[in-house]
Amino acid sequence: MNRQLADSQKFVFDPGSADYLDDPYPTYRVLRDHHPAYFLAEHRLWLITRHADVQAALTNPAVWSSSRGNVVIDAAVRVGRTLGTLDPPRHDELRSVVNKGVTPARVRALLAETREQARERAKECRGHRLILHCAGAFVRCGSPSHLAETPDRERFPA
Repeated sequence: MNRQLADSQKFVFDPGSADYLDDPYPTYRVLRDHHPAYFLAEHRLWLITRHADVQAALTNPAVWSSSRGNVVIDAAVRVGRTLGTLDPPRHDELRSVVNKGVTPARVRALLAETREQARERAKECRGHRLILHCAGAFVRCGSPSHLAETPDRERFPA
């Protein structure tokens, strides 16, 4: 563990640091143990690291809102237009519609194909420093689009 993590009083979380990207688990431990609610000033968002705290935040949208985005790097076109960036009551209304199509049976039916596509995408991203960001587009766009039966040409616009 590097010195920055060992001295939690001087701890600064940098989601783009090589140490974090190479092995995030020591950072997760310091965050959970010493900084369970960590403010990322440059991104204007709170990182909540303990399960019980996350559960509490998810049930209190008056205090913990996703309406300005909910990830470190969020696209402006996404904010307020996706389930992940909506608060109740609109989130709940749309979620009830989506849940009807995302059944366990439909997800199981797509599992083998989704795994294969994820493996192929990971190969394409090999060597990319932010592999989760690179390959993550498939999970964020491809799989939900497949469940919605979106034509292939519309899933990943050029």
